[in-house]
Amino acid sequence: PPFFFFFQHMAAPDAARRQARQTTTLSFADLLACVGRLLGENGRFCLILPVLAGREFVQLAEERGLWCGRETAVCPKPSKPPHRLLLELGWEKREPERDRLTIETEQHHVYTRAFGALTAGFYV
Repeated sequence: PPFFFFFQHMAAPDAARRQARQTTTLSFADLLACVGRLLGENGRFCLILPVLAGREFVQLAEERGLWCGRETAVCPKPSKPPHRLLLELGWEKREPERDRLTIETEQHHVYTRAFGALTAGFYV
């Protein structure tokens, strides 16, 4: 989904990039309406969002009967706060499983084992 809220002063100059990254043409409400129509009874909808956008998305989802079943807070380094949320939503209301994933060690471009295991299938 679009990743960043649209703010005119922060708009990407390239229209294609703006459409892909910002909520100018697909709002969270519109996305959730589509998820509501398409998600099966036992289906899961997963997405990655910045932390504040993720919190808002979960709140909007709950208003529509979708519940967060899993939330992973992604930190760039051990000493940094989370900057992304990996979210899994579905129709079942339950207490979400919460965990934390750190991308790099304190050393630049030295990735954690957990991050390597998660992303291994994406590398050739």
